[in-house]
Amino acid sequence: MENLDIEFQYEITVENYNKLRKSVGWIEIPEKEAKKSLNNSVFIVAVKTKDEVIASARVVGDKGYIAVIFDVMVDPRYQHIGIGTIMIERIIDFLFNSIDKGDCIYITLFAEKNKEGFYKKFGFTEMPTVSTGPGMFKTIWK
Repeated sequence: MENLDIEFQYEITVENYNKLRKSVGWIEIPEKEAKKSLNNSVFIVAVKTKDEVIASARVVGDKGYIAVIFDVMVDPRYQHIGIGTIMIERIIDFLFNSIDKGDCIYITLFAEKNKEGFYKKFGFTEMPTVSTGPGMFKTIWK
């Protein structure tokens, strides 16, 4: 990132969100649904070069005890240079600063296959563990 001129923003347009989703091989989300999701996010971090948004991540949750890191995306042209690390650090700092001394926050995420090691650097633990069952999800289409 030495010669890469970037800036951090704390919002993202639906157009840039879907462009990033497409760049990492994910489906685009319909505009209405994407706008609602982005507007209801607890926290968004986006990385912009002079011409384009090249990375983004967001947090959803109850603004109390539960936070879920979602949509961690770095355009493949800019992967492996530390942008994802900076975004996760900023998310963890935001969440840490959102709680009072003595309180806790439970942070979860869904790692892309073979990306578990990236999140372990930040103290995340794979499930299942001795005390927890496997992470699970369900998608509903209409």
